[in-house]
Amino acid sequence: MNDEIRPSPGVAPALRNPYAAPASAIRDIEPTKSATAAILLGAAIGNGAAYAALGLCGLVFLWLLTLQGAKPQELYTLAYQSTSYLVFAHLIGLICLVPGGYWAARLSCGRHLINASFAGFLVAAFAMIQNLVPYDLPIPFWSRIASIAIPIPAILIGALWWRQSRRP
Repeated sequence: MNDEIRPSPGVAPALRNPYAAPASAIRDIEPTKSATAAILLGAAIGNGAAYAALGLCGLVFLWLLTLQGAKPQELYTLAYQSTSYLVFAHLIGLICLVPGGYWAARLSCGRHLINASFAGFLVAAFAMIQNLVPYDLPIPFWSRIASIAIPIPAILIGALWWRQSRRP
């Protein structure tokens, strides 16, 4: 370790105090941004928010059905046959996926909309995988298609929201 500070020409060197503050300015180091991280975090934020909100809505709806006298073994069938509940759930899912697109675009270095699109495709792929279970779910076909189709535009809306918010 060099204990001397380099002086200007013609000035005698001085010993450096090891307990003194650094002589150079501290650089503001910005973390590197990765497209993969932006896509994964955007998808996780959107999917996580939708999962939490829909889990809570489903719990409330199932308890309402129970309080109306529905048998416990028929709850899921009744819930998935309720068109109004399914439309409400898809709207809540759409709203909850928007922050995922916002963060996917915000965390991207460039190609904000493309990265958000990939995050939307990732969430849509998870929704499609959920429909591949080996048993029959009492979910209408239109609801299955909606669960696959909604993530991409919802996340793109979030990316456009981020793009709009950074304009002066």
